[in-house]
Amino acid sequence: MVHKPNLKIILLLALLASVLYVRAQEDSLIFSATILDKNTNTVIPYATVFNTSQQMGTTSNSDGYFELTGIKKNDVIMISLVGYKAKKAIITRV
Repeated sequence: MVHKPNLKIILLLALLASVLYVRAQEDSLIFSATILDKNTNTVIPYATVFNTSQQMGTTSNSDGYFELTGIKKNDVIMISLVGYKAKKAIITRV
């Protein structure tokens, strides 16, 4: 006798996996900003933006804009550029 998988169990597992995936997505966000010089209020292009908690990062574009995905509460974001003091931010709300 060949054992056939129960379709109800497969559908239940698929539903459970999708609910867990959606829940994981709810607990993270996209963090975006434009980096500005504090004194002159001009944009700072090509700065390094790094999430030290998740070991991923990006670079601001020519307009100083950047996006980081998958940000979670308590993640630590470092922004740095040669000639500027590095700045650290902690994500306190998601």
